[in-house]
Parts: sequence; C-alpha cells; structure tokens
Amino acid sequence: MSNANRMVPRPGGEPTGPKKLEEIRLPTEAEVKKGLLDTKVEPKNALSLSEFEVMKFIQEIQTKFSKILETKAGLLAELKEITEAKLKQIIDNKTFLQRLGSYFTEMTEVINNLVSEIEENEQIPQMLGVEAVKELIEEIQNSLYLDPEKNGDLINKLQSLPETSLENHIVRCQLALILDGGDKLKKFKERVQAALERSDDKEQLEKKQLEDLVKELKGLVREISALEIMQVFPSPSSPLPQEIEACKLRDEYDELKRSANYQAILISDGGNTLEQFRRRVKEALESNNYKELKGLVREISALEIMQVFPSPSSPLPQEIEACELRDEYDELKRSANYQAILISEGGNTLEQFKERVKAALERSDDKEQLEKKQLEDLVKELEGLVREMSALEIMQVFPSPSSPLPPEIEACKLEAEYKRMIEMIGEAQIKLRLRKLRSST
Repeated sequence: MSNANRMVPRPGGEPTGPKKLEEIRLPTEAEVKKGLLDTKVEPKNALSLSEFEVMKFIQEIQTKFSKILETKAGLLAELKEITEAKLKQIIDNKTFLQRLGSYFTEMTEVINNLVSEIEENEQIPQMLGVEAVKELIEEIQNSLYLDPEKNGDLINKLQSLPETSLENHIVRCQLALILDGGDKLKKFKERVQAALERSDDKEQLEKKQLEDLVKELKGLVREISALEIMQVFPSPSSPLPQEIEACKLRDEYDELKRSANYQAILISDGGNTLEQFRRRVKEALESNNYKELKGLVREISALEIMQVFPSPSSPLPQEIEACELRDEYDELKRSANYQAILISEGGNTLEQFKERVKAALERSDDKEQLEKKQLEDLVKELEGLVREMSALEIMQVFPSPSSPLPPEIEACKLEAEYKRMIEMIGEAQIKLRLRKLRSST
C-alpha cells in the first residue's frame, strides 16, 4: 500500500548521503547506541543474534536511502529540463505544474515508505536510542529539499518563473516548499533561537544593546515575512501532499516570526516602560488630572502590544508573556479611561442632568394644563435630553460590575444612573403620546 499521503518530510539540511558498507559489522552495544556504524570491532565484542538482525536491517535502510538519493538525482535532472522548457515557453503552465508535482509525489512516496519501515521496527529505538532514530529519520526526510549550494542555479531559475494563472497557487506552494524548507528553515531557527537566548539576559543588557536586539528581532520578522512561503496560503485540507506540507512549513515559520515579534515587543513595552506607565497612571488617578488621564489612554492605545492579540493558549512562552503584558496595559488604560469619564460626566455634569430631567418630568406631570405648543416643546425637550445622555462617553463603554478596578466599578454606577434617567423619560414620553392619542380621538 502506498504511503504517499503520510506526513511528508520535515525541513532540515541537505543530506550528504550514507557511506556504503563493505561488510556487515558487529559493533558493541555502546557503539550501536551512539550510532557509530563505521567502527569495526573484534568478534569477542559481537552482538547477540537479535542485535545482529537490527544491524542488518540498518544496512538495508542505508541501501534504500542510497536509492532514494539516486531517484532524487534523476528527478532533479528532469526538473532542470522542464524548468528550462518553461522559461523558454516551450511547455505550458499546466504541463509544467504536472511535471513539477511529480517530483514531490515520487519523492514523498519513497521517503515515507522508508520512514514507515523505520518507525514500524520497535527494536531500532531500543538499540540506537530515540534521538539517534529521530536524526536518521530527519536525514531521510530532508532529502526532499534542494541545497542552495548544490542546486543554486536551479533554485534561481525556479524563482524567476513568471506567474500566469490561478494554477500558480499550487506551483508557488511547491516552489516555496523547496526554496524555504531544508537548510533555510534550519538557519532561521538557529538565528531566532540565538536572539531569544540573548534576550533572556535582557536585565543585564545596556540600553543600546537592548535597542540593537529589538532591531535584530524585528529584522528577522521582516525577513520571514518576505519569504515565498509566507506569501501563499496553502490549505491543510488539500488532497495534495505538497500543499499539506507547505502548510506545516508555513506554520513553522509563523511560530518563529511570532516568537521574534512578541519578544521584541516584550523588550520595548515591558520592563521600565511598563513601570513608568504604572507610576504615571497612579499619579494621574491620585490627582484626578483629566487631561493627563486622557493623554495616558492615547499613549497606551498606541503601544505595539495593544495592536496585537496574543493567544493565552499559545505554545510559545513569548506569546503567553505578551498576553500578560497586554492585560496589564489594558488594566492601566481602563483605570485611566474610566476615571477620566467619572471626572467629565460624573459630579456636576450628572447633577445638572438630574435637575434638567427632574424639571422636565415635573412639567410633564402637569400635561393636562399644557397647551398644544407647550406640549410639543416638552416632547422635543425630553427627546433632546435622551439624545444628549445617549451621546455621553459613559454610554459608549461597557464597564463590568465585577471588575477589580475601582474606577470601573464607579463607572458602572454612573452608567446605571444615566440609564435610569433615560428610562424615566421614556415612561413620561409614553404617557404624553397616550394623551396626544386621546385628544386626537
């Protein structure tokens, strides 16, 4: 049964190919665990029969891997040929797409068949160790990708191909898988990891070093964003193995990009920056400084951490920490904003509305004594009061009564008072309409 639809290879470096064995060798158990298959040993150190069978199986795997590399060489020769033909417009886009797809299909099938053999042999991990088996599988899987040093000319020609039809979505997924997988992904992983490790010591870094580190992380984000794989949107439900693998490759780059981006944000908007905002908000709350509070709301809203939406369930520690940082800034922003609303729309403003509403409602109680013109003016006045209160900022926000922030709890009460006045006006308006209806009949 074909394994063409199994998981296709994960990115990594271009394999150099195994060394051919001249004879079946019998290494010691320690040597086998280290994967030292080239070491000849004395008969007295020979392995048991079952170990001997494992070594024989490994030799068979290496022989089959050599055949995979031979298959790749043949497919690459054909790929070079059809690429030249496409550049010269000798073949159409559909034909090129089919021939290009055959490279992935055939390589994926032979690679997955061999990987299946390894994964289904339970003795291999016991003899070589889990890590050694993992490295062996990765080496086999990496044979799908092109090496920039060995296949640079072909890569350049593939990248130069014009895009002429909707079918190029699949072509671009296939090209991106070749161009941005393998060694390129490995190098990006190393660069991002190195930058993240340096940022772990951010408390020890000077201001200039932190600024340089942020620039480096942001540079990595830009480089990853510019990759071909980030310009296509392969579907994870596609029936094409190469498009499914392109999804996985895109996800790997996306994780690298998010890690670098969130770490840069943590450096820029965390630490001293957060402490300074905490101090400024606290001082503004204590002094009831409306202008300063509104200014702080604008400044916090403009921070980069407030322009992203990290997920609290992310597997990335940088993203989880960014969630916590965003929550802290959001609390500061809400405290400042609700306190500013309390200053501008509570106190005298609230009292004035209460007086105006009370006066209008008292006149509506004497509606039987009002002339038609007075009644119409009163209706307009009540409608105007509703519009004014509805337009207040406190009516545009939704403070939570269960909030841990005192200004937000107070804002809930303020909102409730304005809503109550609007409801009272609504009741009065209904009575006025009924009176108007009765008088008309």
